Amino acid sequence: MSKEILASNRKAKFLYDISQELEVGIVLLGPEVKSVLAGGMDLSTAYISCRNGELWLCQANISPVKGQTSPMIWDKPNPIRERKLLAKKTEIRRLMKVLEQRGLTCIPLDSHYSESKKIKLTIGLAKGRNKADKREYLKEREAKKEMSHE
Repeated sequence: MSKEILASNRKAKFLYDISQELEVGIVLLGPEVKSVLAGGMDLSTAYISCRNGELWLCQANISPVKGQTSPMIWDKPNPIRERKLLAKKTEIRRLMKVLEQRGLTCIPLDSHYSESKKIKLTIGLAKGRNKADKREYLKEREAKKEMSHE
């Protein structure tokens, strides 16, 4: 199962301990799809919000494609508007129950083009790392690099 990564949150694995991952759909407008496929999505400041039994992607920046003009939909683009995420009700309920625990958050890890020709988002249940944990993560990464070079 190969997937083409369109955008990724590179800092996520450094700043957070990811305990669970879930693949969800994302509701986009036509011009936004074109922009995401062209690489215009930034997930570095994004997070997932749960409201009224629905998941929402907040603070994700999808910049419009240069030269794109669409008077009806995209004349005044809001690149950081909230976008609805699509998942099964049981998954959303389970996620909301886990998020009620203190210190946990839900963040987007990457956006990819699935085999079913749809843009999907991988989200992760995460707990923030403190400074010592970040240093430990860097040491482990350096050790892995040295082992692979030998």
